[in-house]
Amino acid sequence: MAYIQEQKLQSALQPVLKQRIELFLACRDLAKLDANSKSDPFVVVYIKDSKTKHWDELGRTEVIYDNHFPKFTKQFRLDYFFEEEQVLRFDVFDEDKKGSTKLKDHDILGSCTMVIGEIVHEPGCIMAKKLMKKGMAMKNKKSRKYSSLIATVEQVNTSGNELVTMQFACTGLPKMDGIFGKADPYFLLQRAREDGKWITVWGNRENHIKKTLNPTWPSFKIESQTLCNNDEWGKIVISMYDWDDDGGDDYIGSVETNLNELKSKPKKMLLKRLGSNKKKNKTYGEFNVDFYDEVNTFSFLDFMQGRLDMGLMAAIDFTGSNGDPRDYQSLHHFTPKKPSFYQTAIRQIGNILSVYDTDKRYPVWGFGANFNNVLIGGETWSGTKHDFNLNLNTANPEVQGIVGIENSYVSALKNNIFALSGPTLFQ
Repeated sequence: MAYIQEQKLQSALQPVLKQRIELFLACRDLAKLDANSKSDPFVVVYIKDSKTKHWDELGRTEVIYDNHFPKFTKQFRLDYFFEEEQVLRFDVFDEDKKGSTKLKDHDILGSCTMVIGEIVHEPGCIMAKKLMKKGMAMKNKKSRKYSSLIATVEQVNTSGNELVTMQFACTGLPKMDGIFGKADPYFLLQRAREDGKWITVWGNRENHIKKTLNPTWPSFKIESQTLCNNDEWGKIVISMYDWDDDGGDDYIGSVETNLNELKSKPKKMLLKRLGSNKKKNKTYGEFNVDFYDEVNTFSFLDFMQGRLDMGLMAAIDFTGSNGDPRDYQSLHHFTPKKPSFYQTAIRQIGNILSVYDTDKRYPVWGFGANFNNVLIGGETWSGTKHDFNLNLNTANPEVQGIVGIENSYVSALKNNIFALSGPTLFQ
C-alpha cells in the first residue's frame, strides 16, 4: 500500500520536478591561437548519461569569426530534472578548417563542466567557469584575464508559441568607414529577461551586407518563444553594427521595441545609441520592418488531440550484408529461445508506433531478396526483388498487427522462399 502511495506521489510531482529550460552561451577573454588573426570560436555541448557515464553530444553553436568575446545565438532546449544530477560539458574550439564537422580539424580553446542544478541555483541563473586545457586554466594574453564560459538558463514558456518570419531594412545609416566609405551593416536581436539582463537571440556578424547605407537583409524565421519567451510586450532591442575585417566592429545604433509593435511592420524607427547620455537625441538612420508573418506551431500532443492518425509501414532488408541467417552472427539469425535483431526491432519500435495507428493494419515489404523461379500468387518470381510484399500477397501488402509483421518475416526465412542478395544496391 505504501508503495502505491509513493508511486502516486511521484506521478503528482512529475510536472513540478521536470521543467523545460533553454540554455544560452557566451565566452570571455578567449585565448588567441592564430598568429595573424583572432579566434573563430564555437562550442560543443555534451550531457553525461547518468547510467553509462558516457558524454552525449547535445549540439553545437554557430561559429563566430574573429571574436574573443562571443555571444552565441544558438540555444539548447532540454528538460531539467530537479532530483537528478545533470552534468554538462562545454568544449570551446577555434575553427581551423571552415565547414568541417570533425573536431580533430579544429583547435581546442578549453573546456569546463557545470551541473544544471548549479546554474539554476546561481543568482539570475547565470554561471561562469574558467576554461581548462590539459589541467591548466587558459588565459587571454592581451587582457591578462582567464578565459571563461558563461551559461545562462531560462525557463521555456511554450504557451502560444508561433513561428515568426520577418525582414528588416535600414535607410540613411552613417558612413562608418571614413568620409569616402560606407558601412558593412549587420544586426543583432536581444530580448530582456525577467531580471533585466539581456540575451542575444538572433544575428551573426557574418550576415553583414557590404558597402551600403541602405541595407535590406534577407528574411529570417524565429520562434516567438526564442524572440520574447512568448511575451508580446517583452522588451526587444535590435542593434546595428558595422562589420570590420579585424573583428573590431563598430556600434551604429539601436531601436527598442516589442513583438506587438513588430507585428504592425513599423517604418522609420529612429536608430539611437541606447545608454548614451551625451548624444541621446542624435539619430543614426532609420529602421524598417518590411515584412512580418506568423504561423502557429504545434506540439506532438496538439496533433494527437487533433485526432491525427499515423500509418505505420515497414520494409525489411534482405541483402547479403546482413549475413547468412544460419550464421549466429547474422542480423537475421534466430532460435526458438532468442529472436533475431530484426525481430527485436520490430517488437520494440512497432509496439511504440502501433498505438497511433487506429486500424492496426500495416503494409510490410521486403527488399534485396533473390528468388529462383518461385510461384507467388500466380506469378513466377525470379532474380533479385528490390520491392515485394513480404506477406506474399501480390494484391495487398497489409498484415494485422505487429505480430503479423513478425510472422511474415519469420515465415519467409523459415520456408527458404528466397536467398539474400548481394552486394547491396544503393540508388
